[in-house]
Amino acid sequence: MAAALQSNDLLGLTRLRGGRSARLLNFSVIGLICTGLYSLAYLALRSVASPIEANLLALSLTMTLNFAANRRYTFQAHGGRLLPQAFGYLLVYLVGLGASTLLLATSLALVSRPTAELEFLLALGSSFGATVVRFVLLSAWVFRGERSRGETTDTTLVPERLDGRSC
Repeated sequence: MAAALQSNDLLGLTRLRGGRSARLLNFSVIGLICTGLYSLAYLALRSVASPIEANLLALSLTMTLNFAANRRYTFQAHGGRLLPQAFGYLLVYLVGLGASTLLLATSLALVSRPTAELEFLLALGSSFGATVVRFVLLSAWVFRGERSRGETTDTTLVPERLDGRSC
């Protein structure tokens, strides 16, 4: 059955009604993986950098993996147009980084002397806020032309067999 799933569909759900839910689910799974990597990087960097610097570096380290995975699995954009999409993603990343930095700086300013655990939770929360901004901008701007190709109105969740028939 696993072989029957499309190689560009992370969870085998592109056939989910309208495609938007499948994109959001794939984006979320990729986001969870990148959040785990971000967390490890942030905690490692925090011992040698300020919270803002650690956030900046940790997000930057996970950016390339996030772009490649979302480009392929969330938006099924593995054809041409790599450079315009990468440039658009970079701009979206910078907007998300600005949002994350602003949220973290504001949160840290509101909490006097946060514990390391609270500071980490604030960094995760600010990263989540940036993720929401990135999903909206990637869907509406960077990968808007890919939407019609990866989207289907078929409501079944049954993957197709290699011969093209439903399982």
